[in-house]
Amino acid sequence: MKKKILICRCAEYGHIAAETLEKIAEEYAAETLVWCDDLCRVAVENPNAMREYATANVCAACYPRAVRALFARHELEAPEQRDLRSVGQATTNPVLAKQRATQKEWVAWFPIIDRERCVDCAKCVDFCIFGVYAKDDTGRVTVVHPRQCKTDCPACARTCPRQAIIFPKCDETPIHGAEPSTNTTAATGQEKLAKLRSRRKVKLFRD
Repeated sequence: MKKKILICRCAEYGHIAAETLEKIAEEYAAETLVWCDDLCRVAVENPNAMREYATANVCAACYPRAVRALFARHELEAPEQRDLRSVGQATTNPVLAKQRATQKEWVAWFPIIDRERCVDCAKCVDFCIFGVYAKDDTGRVTVVHPRQCKTDCPACARTCPRQAIIFPKCDETPIHGAEPSTNTTAATGQEKLAKLRSRRKVKLFRD
């Protein structure tokens, strides 16, 4: 029986190099290939498609931690994974970046939560001014309004003491979904946040 291979093109940000997609298609040419333009978008807009994708034998996409979190958003177990983002990774595509800056349609940029690391401290709930997060009746932190997230802003992830917030389209480690390093601490995120606030104050004074 043929295997079903799900391949995400990362069409909105182009983080998967074109040659990598070509190679993975060649590798699995004898199998049943299912192409997804953007798994992040599907995770928000089409839960039924995510359930169908969960039946794949392999998911070739970005960092495995991010993929697991995207499926866990719908309480689904992710297929076996092939990490395409860290191999032959494309650099940020300036054409796509310009398109994102000008397009009126929602860009699928939003946080997902690594349930293996999250302790529901709710710092993200308190930090986010866009109402992206909320706590459910059991006290569990959830992403309730992904469309309200500010495109290309991963600031909430930098405040997370457990590095449990992932933005799959981000360029920053480990926010993009790579496994957190033992040398990367929450203090680093706090330092960046402090610098950002300081810059804002300076700008206000200048204005």
